[in-house]
Amino acid sequence: MIEQNSDGSGAILSDFFSKNDLVLIENAVSQIERGTSGEIRVVLRMNFDKEFAGGLDGQALHDFAGHGLANTKDKTGVLILLVLGARKFKILADKGIYEKVEKWYFEEVAVTLSILFGMSRFADGVVEAVADIGRKLSFYFPRKSDDTNELPDKPIIKDGE
Repeated sequence: MIEQNSDGSGAILSDFFSKNDLVLIENAVSQIERGTSGEIRVVLRMNFDKEFAGGLDGQALHDFAGHGLANTKDKTGVLILLVLGARKFKILADKGIYEKVEKWYFEEVAVTLSILFGMSRFADGVVEAVADIGRKLSFYFPRKSDDTNELPDKPIIKDGE
C-alpha cells in the first residue's frame, strides 16, 4: 500500500545490496519472528514481471500470494516489496493485521524507508522497516506456544519475468 518512485534504469542488485546486506536482512527477519506469530517477507526485484509492466499494486498482490503470505494461519503476513530498477517500493499486509494495526502506521514505516533510501542506505532501510514492523507485530500478534515459522526468512531475489 506504500510506494516510492524515482528513476533507476540500468541498475543491478549489487548496486543496492551486498551479499552481507542480504544476510543482515535475513537475520533481522529471523530475530523479529522469534517474538511474533506474524510473517515478514522481503522481496527484492530489479524489474516488474512483464505482465505487470510497472504496476506496483498488481506486482505486490502477485508476490504476496505467490510467496505464501496469503496463506499464513492467522492472516498475519507482511510483504516488503522493492522494485529496485524502478526505485519503487510497497508494504502490503494481510487482513488479520489490518484488523488490529492502523493503516497509517505503514505510512510512517514508508517515510523511514524513503529517508534511508534517499541516502542510499538501502539495507539499513529494509532492516529498520523489518524491526519496526516486527515490534508492532509482536505487540498485536505475540508468538504463541504452538507457533511455527511458516515462511522462509531469506529475502527473495527476482529479476522480473
